Amino acid sequence: MKKRGDIDVILNFLKKFDNKKILLIAKEAGLNILKHTNGGEFRFKELEDRFELVFEDFSNSINLKAFKRGYSSTNTLGIGLVLLLNISDEVEIIPKREGKIFRFVVYKIEKKEYCVFSKKFDDIKAFLKVYPFLTITTSGDCGIFEKVDGGYYFALWDIAGHGNKEVYNYSKMLKKYILAFRYFELEEIIDIISHLFKKRAALVIGRIYDKIMFYHFGNIRYIYKNKIHLLENGYLGENTKGEKIELLRDDINFFTDGIFVNKVITTYKELSRVIRERDNDDAAILVILNRKSE
Repeated sequence: MKKRGDIDVILNFLKKFDNKKILLIAKEAGLNILKHTNGGEFRFKELEDRFELVFEDFSNSINLKAFKRGYSSTNTLGIGLVLLLNISDEVEIIPKREGKIFRFVVYKIEKKEYCVFSKKFDDIKAFLKVYPFLTITTSGDCGIFEKVDGGYYFALWDIAGHGNKEVYNYSKMLKKYILAFRYFELEEIIDIISHLFKKRAALVIGRIYDKIMFYHFGNIRYIYKNKIHLLENGYLGENTKGEKIELLRDDINFFTDGIFVNKVITTYKELSRVIRERDNDDAAILVILNRKSE
């Protein structure tokens, strides 16, 4: 992809899928490559439930400031990338030594987010459960745990308010942002998410290598070495950078304000029991355990 005609060929191919979002993504991402890079490649995949569009370019790696309105490297408003981020259902940005890869996903039918998982890796495992279960599209609590670049990337959040579709939609939005920038430094991720996400939310977001390091916003509590830490500071969406916390690697549980935990949870069965005893509020627990402790 090196000239405008290449974008036209892509758009003509995509028209047969009758989806305005993928046409807009292809146009904006293609123009971004032509304006700011030395060329690139486009790959497309149609799956049963979604479309995947991948753009790979060959230039310098991305500066996340490009996602801030008004940022420009060529005297143009930095809004094209924000548009791509917002109209896609999922985004993944992978920086390379020379260039970057953008992966955009658009679902054919709205995908509901079921915030529950049990994941095991060679040296660590993580469980997440939220309440409510049956009315999942009214919950603003959710979290992630992913293996990224030889370590682990995690987050747990609680959107202000509960019991309605609005907080659920804000939770989906925050999850998309957190996962989109997973390959970048935490400080960069927090800076850009704080700029993009204006809804008040409690949040922990961090990484695990030989230590646990995370940033804390709001009133999410955690248990570490069987000691409860009842922190409360500035919330995401309140122009704060959060509190940085660094711990030796060990078992740790994070939980939102709809529930109370008084000791480290060590099994998925125990997690299920504890969350059934919640208050009348959205609630979430993220359990992170070293496998050596099994």
